[in-house]
Amino acid sequence: MEAKLWKKEKLLVNNIKENKEKIFLFLFVVCMMSFSTGTYMTAYRVGATVSSVIILAMLCLYVLLFKKVSVSNIKINLSDIAFALVFTVCLLITKLVTDDSSNYYFLMIILLGVAFLIITFVEKISFMRAYIAAMEFFSIYSLICTYILKYTPIASWFPTFSHFSDEYVGGHITFRNFYFCNVYMPEYGDQIRNFGIFIEPGRFQFFILLALLFSVVVFKDDKKKLIRKFIILAAALISTFSTAGLVLGFLVFTLLLFSSAKLSFSNKAIFVGLSILFLAGLLSFANVAEELNASMDKLSGGGSLNARVGSIVGNIQAWFDKPIFGWGYSHLMVGEGSSYFKAYSEHNTCTTFTYFSCYGLVYGLLNFLGCLGFWINQKANGYSKFVFLTVFFLSLNNEYFCDALLIMIITFYGLRDIIQSREKETSSLDALAQ
Repeated sequence: MEAKLWKKEKLLVNNIKENKEKIFLFLFVVCMMSFSTGTYMTAYRVGATVSSVIILAMLCLYVLLFKKVSVSNIKINLSDIAFALVFTVCLLITKLVTDDSSNYYFLMIILLGVAFLIITFVEKISFMRAYIAAMEFFSIYSLICTYILKYTPIASWFPTFSHFSDEYVGGHITFRNFYFCNVYMPEYGDQIRNFGIFIEPGRFQFFILLALLFSVVVFKDDKKKLIRKFIILAAALISTFSTAGLVLGFLVFTLLLFSSAKLSFSNKAIFVGLSILFLAGLLSFANVAEELNASMDKLSGGGSLNARVGSIVGNIQAWFDKPIFGWGYSHLMVGEGSSYFKAYSEHNTCTTFTYFSCYGLVYGLLNFLGCLGFWINQKANGYSKFVFLTVFFLSLNNEYFCDALLIMIITFYGLRDIIQSREKETSSLDALAQ
């Protein structure tokens, strides 16, 4: 009897500890996203380097609280160390060869170190779950702030700030900062695009799409959770009115219907019907219809689409000119190398080929293979993997994310998946040979 009570008590204690760890991991991801590049905190408060140090401090606290840190307990994958060292060496060589400024490389090496520590102490599935929960929080909070709070007297309690950019009339736009959401406050009329924690809705849509893809992977066998999370995240995605987000979000929608959780035909019909009603309700508002029309018009060509395609072409051309070590960050973004993509666009909105043009062949190839491996090695059918890769890479190359910590984490997890997959194949072949 006492043994049974002791087992129950031990199980309860373990459950409490596990739940505390999940909550803290969720808080860590919220912190990580709040201090990521392109947010208010990084752009206007503490800067990218200090933000990365804050994220590192939060991660160290998580490790100290929930991980038994000792030489015998820490299981470090040798291939992870090798990839981290190769990335670091590539950055240092490019910096030396191009005689570039040290600041950005210092930031990149810190972020690589943080990404390495995350994959060392946090299992991939646990990280994905925490990320989904964090993006649900950001989605719900941003929808409330953008469509409810900003119209109430409560909004005046929160500070405003100006984001300076030559893309806007007057050279800047004003935001009201609700801490976990920035709401654009135009001088005249109204604006209904959801910026989330970022200062550009195009960045927000990428991270929402990632959460949708993670949800399909993590909750493919739990249809109730999957649908609930899809509805929350899809509502936030639509509210960004990003052309890429809307088109790629539809692809994920087909994935939900045909390739993920085993939904019955009636459940699929109900879900599709509710989605149509939801969109019809949105379109009944004049502002919403105008924003959707503007987003869809971009598909027929024009500045936004041409600029993004041109940025890809420009970076490929730049890489061909310096294929081994790349141009270096400053020389590519603001120096002589910028002429390649500025022939098409004022800003560099490509990520995959910027890795090549900026840091050279090895750095670019490893990043591409890591991202590819992350999705290819998911347990899913062919169509699902096709959607994973299409949505991820098209969305990734809609904005500049080369210094995004999340991409580095995905890259490291993906490279590890590739190595482990090859090791399993080798073990299987050896077993058959015996």
